[in-house]
Amino acid sequence: MRNGLTRVLAAIDRISDVFGVVAAGCLVILIASMTYEVIARYVFSSPTQWAFDVSTMAYGLLYIAAAGLALRKKQHIMIDFIYVRLPPAVGHACHLLLYLLIVLPALVLLTAAGVHETIEAHVKHETTKITPLALTLWPYYVALTASIMTLLLQVIAQILRHALELVRLVSDRDPIGIVVVEEHR
Repeated sequence: MRNGLTRVLAAIDRISDVFGVVAAGCLVILIASMTYEVIARYVFSSPTQWAFDVSTMAYGLLYIAAAGLALRKKQHIMIDFIYVRLPPAVGHACHLLLYLLIVLPALVLLTAAGVHETIEAHVKHETTKITPLALTLWPYYVALTASIMTLLLQVIAQILRHALELVRLVSDRDPIGIVVVEEHR
Protein backbone atom coordinates (compact mmCIF):
# COMPACT_ATOMS: atom_id res chain seq x y z
CA MET A 1 0.00 0.00 0.00
CA ARG A 2 2.87 2.34 0.82
CA ASN A 3 4.36 2.24 -2.66
CA GLY A 4 0.98 2.53 -4.38
CA LEU A 5 -0.10 5.60 -2.45
CA THR A 6 3.33 7.17 -2.78
CA ARG A 7 3.16 6.66 -6.56
CA VAL A 8 -0.36 8.12 -6.75
CA LEU A 9 0.66 11.21 -4.79
CA ALA A 10 3.80 11.62 -6.91
CA ALA A 11 1.73 11.27 -10.12
CA ILE A 12 -0.70 13.95 -8.94
CA ASP A 13 2.23 16.22 -8.13
CA ARG A 14 3.68 15.64 -11.63
CA ILE A 15 0.33 16.54 -13.20
CA SER A 16 0.31 19.76 -11.17
CA ASP A 17 3.85 20.46 -12.35
CA VAL A 18 2.80 20.00 -15.99
CA PHE A 19 -0.09 22.40 -15.56
CA GLY A 20 2.32 24.84 -13.92
CA VAL A 21 4.29 24.77 -17.16
CA VAL A 22 1.03 25.35 -19.06
CA ALA A 23 0.41 28.37 -16.83
CA ALA A 24 3.90 29.68 -17.58
CA GLY A 25 3.18 29.26 -21.28
CA CYS A 26 -0.04 31.22 -20.85
CA LEU A 27 1.93 34.00 -19.21
CA VAL A 28 4.29 34.14 -22.18
CA ILE A 29 1.32 34.20 -24.59
CA LEU A 30 -0.35 36.95 -22.53
CA ILE A 31 2.76 39.14 -22.49
CA ALA A 32 3.52 38.54 -26.18
CA SER A 33 -0.04 39.23 -27.36
CA MET A 34 -0.37 42.41 -25.32
CA THR A 35 3.06 43.66 -26.39
CA TYR A 36 2.24 42.97 -30.02
CA GLU A 37 -1.15 44.70 -29.69
CA VAL A 38 0.35 47.82 -28.09
CA ILE A 39 3.03 48.11 -30.77
CA ALA A 40 0.57 47.39 -33.59
CA ARG A 41 -2.00 49.85 -32.25
CA TYR A 42 0.17 52.75 -31.13
CA VAL A 43 3.20 52.51 -33.38
CA PHE A 44 1.63 51.31 -36.63
CA SER A 45 -2.00 52.44 -36.04
CA SER A 46 -3.14 48.93 -36.99
CA PRO A 47 -4.80 47.16 -34.04
CA THR A 48 -5.26 43.41 -34.19
CA GLN A 49 -8.53 41.52 -34.17
CA TRP A 50 -7.17 38.66 -32.12
CA ALA A 51 -5.11 40.08 -29.24
CA PHE A 52 -8.03 40.77 -26.91
CA ASP A 53 -9.48 37.25 -27.21
CA VAL A 54 -6.09 35.56 -26.98
CA SER A 55 -4.95 37.61 -23.98
CA THR A 56 -8.27 37.14 -22.17
CA MET A 57 -8.13 33.38 -22.64
CA ALA A 58 -4.45 33.21 -21.66
CA TYR A 59 -5.14 35.31 -18.56
CA GLY A 60 -8.08 33.16 -17.49
CA LEU A 61 -6.26 29.90 -18.03
CA LEU A 62 -3.08 31.16 -16.39
CA TYR A 63 -4.59 31.35 -12.92
CA ILE A 64 -6.58 28.15 -12.91
CA ALA A 65 -3.77 26.12 -14.52
CA ALA A 66 -1.33 27.26 -11.83
CA ALA A 67 -3.74 26.61 -8.94
CA GLY A 68 -2.82 22.95 -8.38
CA LEU A 69 0.89 23.71 -8.37
CA ALA A 70 0.34 26.63 -6.01
CA LEU A 71 -1.57 24.36 -3.63
CA ARG A 72 1.13 21.71 -3.75
CA LYS A 73 3.83 24.28 -3.01
CA LYS A 74 1.70 25.92 -0.29
CA GLN A 75 1.56 29.22 -2.15
CA HIS A 76 -2.17 29.78 -1.71
CA ILE A 77 -3.36 32.45 0.66
CA MET A 78 -4.03 30.96 4.08
CA ILE A 79 -4.98 32.26 7.47
CA ASP A 80 -1.58 31.39 8.87
CA PHE A 81 -1.91 33.43 12.03
CA ILE A 82 -4.54 30.94 13.22
CA TYR A 83 -2.85 27.71 12.08
CA VAL A 84 0.54 28.51 13.58
CA ARG A 85 -1.05 28.83 17.02
CA LEU A 86 -2.79 25.45 16.82
CA PRO A 87 -1.26 22.12 17.79
CA PRO A 88 -0.17 20.28 14.62
CA ALA A 89 -2.89 17.60 14.93
CA VAL A 90 -5.60 20.26 15.22
CA GLY A 91 -4.17 22.14 12.24
CA HIS A 92 -4.24 19.00 10.10
CA ALA A 93 -7.79 18.24 11.27
CA CYS A 94 -8.89 21.78 10.34
CA HIS A 95 -7.32 21.43 6.89
CA LEU A 96 -9.07 18.10 6.42
CA LEU A 97 -12.45 19.54 7.37
CA LEU A 98 -12.07 22.58 5.13
CA TYR A 99 -10.93 20.51 2.17
CA LEU A 100 -13.62 17.86 2.66
CA LEU A 101 -16.56 20.15 3.46
CA ILE A 102 -15.88 23.22 1.33
CA VAL A 103 -13.10 22.92 -1.26
CA LEU A 104 -13.71 19.39 -2.53
CA PRO A 105 -17.48 19.80 -3.10
CA ALA A 106 -16.93 23.18 -4.77
CA LEU A 107 -14.35 21.74 -7.15
CA VAL A 108 -16.54 18.73 -7.95
CA LEU A 109 -19.35 21.14 -8.87
CA LEU A 110 -16.99 23.34 -10.89
CA THR A 111 -15.67 20.29 -12.74
CA ALA A 112 -19.20 19.13 -13.55
CA ALA A 113 -20.11 22.63 -14.73
CA GLY A 114 -16.96 22.78 -16.84
CA VAL A 115 -17.76 19.47 -18.52
CA HIS A 116 -21.33 20.63 -19.16
CA GLU A 117 -20.22 23.99 -20.58
CA THR A 118 -17.61 22.31 -22.77
CA ILE A 119 -20.19 19.96 -24.27
CA GLU A 120 -22.69 22.80 -24.74
CA ALA A 121 -20.09 25.01 -26.42
CA HIS A 122 -19.11 22.19 -28.76
CA VAL A 123 -22.68 21.27 -29.66
CA LYS A 124 -23.76 24.88 -30.19
CA HIS A 125 -20.50 25.91 -31.92
CA GLU A 126 -20.13 28.71 -29.39
CA THR A 127 -17.61 31.44 -30.18
CA THR A 128 -16.36 34.59 -28.51
CA LYS A 129 -18.71 37.52 -29.04
CA ILE A 130 -16.58 40.56 -28.23
CA THR A 131 -14.25 40.69 -31.22
CA PRO A 132 -14.81 39.92 -34.90
CA LEU A 133 -12.34 37.04 -34.69
CA ALA A 134 -14.98 34.84 -32.97
CA LEU A 135 -12.70 32.14 -31.59
CA THR A 136 -14.25 28.73 -30.93
CA LEU A 137 -14.71 28.35 -27.17
CA TRP A 138 -14.89 24.61 -26.54
CA PRO A 139 -11.07 24.06 -26.68
CA TYR A 140 -10.65 26.82 -24.11
CA TYR A 141 -13.32 25.22 -21.93
CA VAL A 142 -11.53 21.87 -22.21
CA ALA A 143 -8.33 23.50 -20.94
CA LEU A 144 -10.16 25.25 -18.10
CA THR A 145 -11.95 22.07 -17.07
CA ALA A 146 -8.72 20.04 -17.19
CA SER A 147 -7.07 22.70 -15.01
CA ILE A 148 -9.92 22.53 -12.49
CA MET A 149 -9.60 18.74 -12.48
CA THR A 150 -5.88 19.11 -11.77
CA LEU A 151 -6.68 21.33 -8.80
CA LEU A 152 -9.26 18.77 -7.69
CA LEU A 153 -6.65 16.02 -7.83
CA GLN A 154 -4.21 18.15 -5.84
CA VAL A 155 -6.91 18.76 -3.21
CA ILE A 156 -7.42 15.00 -2.96
CA ALA A 157 -3.66 14.58 -2.56
CA GLN A 158 -3.64 17.21 0.19
CA ILE A 159 -6.53 15.47 1.93
CA LEU A 160 -4.58 12.21 1.89
CA ARG A 161 -1.42 13.91 3.13
CA HIS A 162 -3.19 15.69 5.98
CA ALA A 163 -5.07 12.52 6.93
CA LEU A 164 -1.85 10.50 6.99
CA GLU A 165 -0.06 13.15 9.01
CA LEU A 166 -2.99 13.37 11.43
CA VAL A 167 -2.92 9.59 11.91
CA ARG A 168 0.83 9.74 12.41
CA LEU A 169 0.56 12.51 14.99
CA VAL A 170 -2.27 10.86 16.86
CA SER A 171 -0.69 7.41 16.85
CA ASP A 172 2.86 8.84 17.01
CA ARG A 173 4.02 6.74 14.07
CA ASP A 174 3.99 6.89 10.27
CA PRO A 175 1.05 4.67 9.20
CA ILE A 176 2.39 3.67 5.78
CA GLY A 177 5.81 5.24 5.54
CA ILE A 178 4.92 8.42 3.66
CA VAL A 179 6.82 11.38 4.97
CA VAL A 180 4.85 14.61 5.04
CA VAL A 181 7.05 17.65 5.12
CA GLU A 182 5.66 20.51 7.19
CA GLU A 183 6.92 24.05 6.86
CA HIS A 184 8.35 25.39 10.09
CA ARG A 185 7.78 29.05 10.75
